[in-house]
Amino acid sequence: MLRADVPADGDREGWEEQLTNLALMTESGGVHLATVDGLLLFGKTPARYLPQAGVRTVCYSGTEPDEDTRADTVLRGPLVALAGDDRRLVENGLVEQAWDFVRRNTMPTARLDGHVDGWDIPGEVVREAIVNALVHRDYRIAGADVTVAVFADRMDVESPGRLPSTVTVERMKAGVRYARNQTLVNIMRDYGYVDPRGMGVRMKMIPGMRAHNGTVPEFIAEEHRFTVRLWKTAARQGRDR
Repeated sequence: MLRADVPADGDREGWEEQLTNLALMTESGGVHLATVDGLLLFGKTPARYLPQAGVRTVCYSGTEPDEDTRADTVLRGPLVALAGDDRRLVENGLVEQAWDFVRRNTMPTARLDGHVDGWDIPGEVVREAIVNALVHRDYRIAGADVTVAVFADRMDVESPGRLPSTVTVERMKAGVRYARNQTLVNIMRDYGYVDPRGMGVRMKMIPGMRAHNGTVPEFIAEEHRFTVRLWKTAARQGRDR
């Protein structure tokens, strides 16, 4: 959307029309209300109306999900960052919040000269996995958040809901595009979160992990969830195959 097409800040009717055209608002009985997509993207408290609109972040001390955790919290907020009338940041979006959690609970790789090469898992790959989980999850499933779990040897990003019937893991790895929530994809793409070609798995995640440590992301499709598994070391992935 070009800047010239944006209504003035005080143009309420203009904004209502613009947001309705973008499927972020809807009109009912003469009242304009946020759609589910609008609430997820820009709502101040999305979880008030959609309890499943969050990210559970947990860091386990070992390699199995158990009670031995270093951190366990549920992140709430809109998908994208919110700014106030003065353009200053009011609230970080879920993508940034989740990435901050991963960064706090993984180890940077340092060289002998003291410089940091990167993290256990590349930030670009982590962000892609988190964005995909949030954008493509099945929001009809209540009582289940997207989960980002950091283990001693890996990170799992779990999205509630099975893959759409036309999508398989092999087709996804080959670059086949799909969108369960097209409006979310469109807006997140405009904000720079989603690969404009729709091939983040093929073009970012797989080559990103291979270049980082020689591992390949694992995509685990189950009846009620879809998991992306990112390994911290090639040796560990080899033992678990």
